[in-house]
Amino acid sequence: MENYPTIQIAPALKYSKHVELRGIVTGPPSKAIDWSEQYSIKRDNIYNYNTFDSIVSIAEIDIVYFVLPNFMHAEYKIRVMQAGKHINCEKPIAMNPAECKSMITASKKANKKLQIGYRLFYDSHHLALIKLSKYQVPSKIKMVETSLGFGMARLGMWRIDKKKGGGGAIMDLGPYTNQA
Repeated sequence: MENYPTIQIAPALKYSKHVELRGIVTGPPSKAIDWSEQYSIKRDNIYNYNTFDSIVSIAEIDIVYFVLPNFMHAEYKIRVMQAGKHINCEKPIAMNPAECKSMITASKKANKKLQIGYRLFYDSHHLALIKLSKYQVPSKIKMVETSLGFGMARLGMWRIDKKKGGGGAIMDLGPYTNQA
């Protein structure tokens, strides 16, 4: 996930007309300085995992985008909703159905939105394929072959650890190739 927030999400937010990056949660203090300088984030809006709950006091932050390893989702999502913030999160939503139910309950109780930031639901190519498969040629489709080029076989990578990734590569990358 290291590259996703730093190389993809944060730079893209600079071009958004509807969203501004107003705060971050990071581990190492050196990253906090870099993020503050690069994105003009107030130092008071930079949290670590020990100061995370202070987010409740920052009115200018109304939605939190989670780019955490899957095993950390439930705890932090529930804390964010209890702090009165909406959530957009990477998939999968949870490690198991019980965690998912607890987040949905927290969302309803706090009256806050809980959304999965799964971009392919909005991708024009995938939407066309879904339409084609559902309405135009379902009986003619005999096989669909998909592939994805993403290196996950690095030692220590949390994504391939079932206890941290919630099912390994299938849960993390499988939806991209079979969601239609």
